Amino acid sequence: MRTEVEAGGVWLTPYWWVDRTPGEAWRVRWRMKDAGGATVAERAARPYHNAMAASDWPPNTLVDDAHYLPLPDGARAGEYSVTAQLLSGSGASAEVPVAKFSVPTDRPAAPQPARALAAQFGGKIALLGYDPPATRAEPPAGIDAVARAGDALSYTLHWGATAAADENLHGFLHLTDAAGETLATRDQLAGGGR
Repeated sequence: MRTEVEAGGVWLTPYWWVDRTPGEAWRVRWRMKDAGGATVAERAARPYHNAMAASDWPPNTLVDDAHYLPLPDGARAGEYSVTAQLLSGSGASAEVPVAKFSVPTDRPAAPQPARALAAQFGGKIALLGYDPPATRAEPPAGIDAVARAGDALSYTLHWGATAAADENLHGFLHLTDAAGETLATRDQLAGGGR
């Protein structure tokens, strides 16, 4: 298993050898623990960011998987570990240590968006705001950007969780003209700009 630590959390890349195809209910419970063994973050998910079913895995196959465990607010610098527990329709396996990592500095305060919003989605997710793209021309008041044909626009969306999300979430961004006609679209897993 590979781990990659960033300021906001840890990317987990486990590899699974599939002897026989798992059942539909197969999930993994990931737990991040501090040096004292206290659980500081937890997520139970299907494979690949909760977006795939293990029941689609063919036998005798090596499968790469991916998950992200965010560091909780107030996480301190120090040593952390991750454990995995397999969950199925018939029960749960023992919890197994799978990774250790260091967080070099305390988790920084969340960045403040340039344009604040308070949009709620499904009672679990909030769009806190966004940072408009930098463009060649200065936009007029009330406009985020001026773009010409062929220009790329890069918005940064600031999301916050208001409750635990147990399903796969996608973000959809649509660029429209003044008449409301769609010019371009982008969709991806929330927080998954990788």
